[in-house]
Amino acid sequence: MKFFTAIIILFLSLSAFAQTTGNVKGIILDKEMGQEPLAFATVALKDSKLNTQTDFDGNYFLNIEEGTYTLVVSFAGYEKVEVADIEVKAGVTISLDNIVLEPVKIAQNFTNSSQASVATALFEK
Repeated sequence: MKFFTAIIILFLSLSAFAQTTGNVKGIILDKEMGQEPLAFATVALKDSKLNTQTDFDGNYFLNIEEGTYTLVVSFAGYEKVEVADIEVKAGVTISLDNIVLEPVKIAQNFTNSSQASVATALFEK
């Protein structure tokens, strides 16, 4: 009986340590600066609270449960980038190197002179 109990405890402890997470890692680059690493960009899972920031070299690392995810990369003043259908498997590290962020493009279209003068006054201050 003690042997049987020991076997059950052994299997339960092994299943508790079974790996159920995988990893996603990569580098975020800045297109405007000649594809230099972008420090402190936010890397998040879409529709989730899980996120991280890139380090000084633009590297990020996420340890997440198995599943299929969309990665969202953002940085103030840059266009948001989404990488869809990332399949994470237990014990596997997926490398998504060289995600490039582009600066937001601001366009000015004025339809009449009063709007143009107000906008000019705002931008000149």
